[in-house]
Parts: sequence; C-alpha cells; structure tokens
Amino acid sequence: MSMSTKNVWFVMFIIISIVILGCKEPALKSESHDKISDISFMLDSTKIQYGNGCQLPDSLIHQCLVINEFTLNVSGRDAIITSAINDTLAHYFKKTLANIAFYNDDSVNFSNNELTKNELIAKIQTMHQAQIKEMPDAPSVWNIDTYADTICVLPKIISIQYSEFTFLGGAHPNTFSTFLNFDRRSGKTIPLNDLVKDKKKFLLLAEEGFRKNQELSSDQNLEEAGYFFEKGKFALANNFSIKRDGIELYYNTYEAAAYVFGPLTFTLSYEQLKDCVYFDLIK
Repeated sequence: MSMSTKNVWFVMFIIISIVILGCKEPALKSESHDKISDISFMLDSTKIQYGNGCQLPDSLIHQCLVINEFTLNVSGRDAIITSAINDTLAHYFKKTLANIAFYNDDSVNFSNNELTKNELIAKIQTMHQAQIKEMPDAPSVWNIDTYADTICVLPKIISIQYSEFTFLGGAHPNTFSTFLNFDRRSGKTIPLNDLVKDKKKFLLLAEEGFRKNQELSSDQNLEEAGYFFEKGKFALANNFSIKRDGIELYYNTYEAAAYVFGPLTFTLSYEQLKDCVYFDLIK
C-alpha cells in the first residue's frame, strides 16, 4: 500500500467519522460565552518523520516512519476543565504510542509506564529501523496518525472524540476512536452508568436502536447474524458521546462486527430517554 493510499484511508476515516457523528462541532478559534466559563479550542498539529526518502513524493517513499498528531489546545479562565482536557488528550496520545512501542508485551502496564512521549517515539523508531534491517527490500512505510476534536460543547458537558489511525504494514490500517465526556464543573470524565438511572430500560432501548440501525428483526439472533455478541446477547458499546439531540453509542471496528462493517453507531434521542437518564447532569 503506497503512502498516498494510506493518506486517503486516513482522510476517508476522518470524513466518515464526521458524517457519522451528526452533531459534530469542529474546534473553533474561540467559543461563545456560556453560563459556566469562557473556553476556546484551537486545533494544533505536529508532524514527525524518520527514515529514508521521507521528502520524496508519496508513491516513491519506501522506508519512512510518519507520526501526525492533530490535537486540541484548550484554554479559558476555568483551569479545572481546560487542564483536564489537555492532560487527558496528552495521556491518550502517549497511550497510542505505548501500545505500539510495547506491542505483544503483556508485562508492560501503561499506567505505570514513565517513558516520555519522545522516549516512546524513539522506541518506535528503533522498531521501524529493525524491520528495515531485517527486510531491506520490502516496503517499510509506517503511519501513526491521531486526531482530537470536539463533538458537542454544552453548558454542563464537553464531548470530545480522540481517534487513532495506524498502519505498520499488513492488509489494511487500523482505526480506533475513544469518546471523552467531560463534566465542566469537575473536569472529570462521566461514565455512562452515572447518567443512566433506569439501566434495564436503557439497555432495551439501546438494543432496539441497534437492531433498527442494522435492519435486524426483534427476534433475530445477533450472533447468527454475524455480530460479535456472545451467545447472541446484546451488549452496550464501550463508547458514547453526549450530543444536542441525544446520546450516541459507538462500536469501534471489530467490537461488534467484522472489519468490513466499519464502526457501528446510532443515537438514542432524549425523547426516547426521558424516563431513564439524569437530565440535570446533561442540560
């Protein structure tokens, strides 16, 4: 796969993510005043290249490691929420790097890993050079791209999407998204459990939404239909985002179905959820 093809994969991934996330609110140079604090979001990017011929046209690049970090710089008078977002995004970028640097090393606990961002990048660079040395005639073009942006900015909650795209050789790149919903008063991320007061009803509504989105009948066995639910029993997504019109559930590729399906997502409207979520935490 050429460098240009991989770049197309990443651009397509970001475009699809934006289309999927209908309430997408891209970072702006400044946000308008609201009831809680002034806050602004600035998109920032850093590009790092290592290897031979990285400056050549895409189709000619043969041995190059490219790391692109597209992130948010959040500022404002409320240090609690701005520091929380900036620190969390920095943590996730380091986690992306660590997952590559220590791939297949189960002895490494990222939470206890004290390597700096630059040390992790240096370790990945060493891995890349080792592959080139082992297979000097094979293409060794690696891409690591991360992308962070706002989904929705509400008076009480800020929802942010952090996505990573990696290609280290193989049939296709890997993509993964994490959604972070910050309480603007405390700076903490809010788990779905804290928002749902009637968990049984929420689960039923979510399964109905999933089946409708995938055009499945109410009695069709999910496992037999090709979805990755053990014994055909529906399970909530690990990811969710707060939007203006509802709560969106998001299954990354391979979490609920095969790669060909891509990410699966659907939104439960606040009208549907009126009896089973704590609206005072959202609006």
